[in-house]
Amino acid sequence: MTIDMGLILQFCLILMVIALTVAVIMFILILLDVIQITRRVKKEIKAVTFLIDILDYLVSGFHLARKKFSKSKVGKIFKMSKEDE
Repeated sequence: MTIDMGLILQFCLILMVIALTVAVIMFILILLDVIQITRRVKKEIKAVTFLIDILDYLVSGFHLARKKFSKSKVGKIFKMSKEDE
């Protein structure tokens, strides 16, 4: 019973082609998963930056209102009453 070396090499070649095909499919699936994760992270980052922008507008509005209030007549009255105490 002799085994032909060419037959063994053909069998190994078929196994290698199957393994490479599976590896390529897994690589494509991993790339698709990475793309999906990056999209989700981008959406979350956009939401966080939007929240920070809203908070920035609120804080700047409070600062602007405080500045305008301190320059108004009512603000000056309150400022004088604090200095008297």
